[in-house]
Amino acid sequence: MGGYYNASFDASQDLIVRERSYADNATPSANGIAIANLVRLTLLSDNLHYLDLAEQGLKAFKSVMGRAPQACPSLFTALDWYRNSTLIRSNPEQIHSLIPKYLPTVVFSAVSNLPEYSIGLVCQGLKCLAPAENIEHLWQQVQQSQSRG
Repeated sequence: MGGYYNASFDASQDLIVRERSYADNATPSANGIAIANLVRLTLLSDNLHYLDLAEQGLKAFKSVMGRAPQACPSLFTALDWYRNSTLIRSNPEQIHSLIPKYLPTVVFSAVSNLPEYSIGLVCQGLKCLAPAENIEHLWQQVQQSQSRG
């Protein structure tokens, strides 16, 4: 059905109902956090199975997100990750210069095998833009990736 349950499936527990919480309280809902983390895992591993699981989770909670959006902001954060995720592959020095910036849906990956004459790659989801040749070009691509809808 999508999403994650609050208890494991164990027949010995004799649970009448297994809850799949979506509402945020003092802590964010586990489903919202898990779905956003699945998108992050997709970016870092290139494993599309994680993205499929994230999509299933978002579909499972689509109706509640439409009916009571104020109850589930973490699910909307997960939706933002799903729609606007960005992966920046660069060397540690360039990553360090970008970390202080507000980049809500960005994952960094320190790599050493970049294309020749480039300082980094900006990937929107799983599609990478042209290699950035300088920090200004890299920053321009990052800003562009964060303003798409």
